[in-house]
Amino acid sequence: MKNLFTTSKVSKLATYILIFSILSLSSGCNCDADSSDCGCDSEIIATLPVTTKFIGQIAIKRRANSTDTFYNNKYWITYISPDCPSCIHHYIICNEEMLTAFSDLQTLPLGQSATVKFAGDLREPCAKTISPATETFEHITLSKIERQ
Repeated sequence: MKNLFTTSKVSKLATYILIFSILSLSSGCNCDADSSDCGCDSEIIATLPVTTKFIGQIAIKRRANSTDTFYNNKYWITYISPDCPSCIHHYIICNEEMLTAFSDLQTLPLGQSATVKFAGDLREPCAKTISPATETFEHITLSKIERQ
């Protein structure tokens, strides 16, 4: 019976696997990702139209604990889909200059918010967080916002 796994064949195979692994690992990390792939200036991934009634809660997200570094001191809108009460969408507002009428939010106690009707364009956030499948995080460039 002929041995298919000679020392030289195993050695060549191990070398190929090692080279392939190194190439895969080194090309798999895009550590210098183009900032246009995410954030407020990135491509629009969805639009919440003005014609649809999106009503959510707006607040300034504050640091929850000493390890919380996820978009703190930013205005967020949290929207819960009426058809899916466990579907929670968090929108981090890009164009905060539209919020001059909401300056009172800065003095609200932690956990309090205001109700708003809003519309805008959604974009991919650069920082990611681990969350349940029914919870999303996106940037939003508001086209309209009004207090309810």
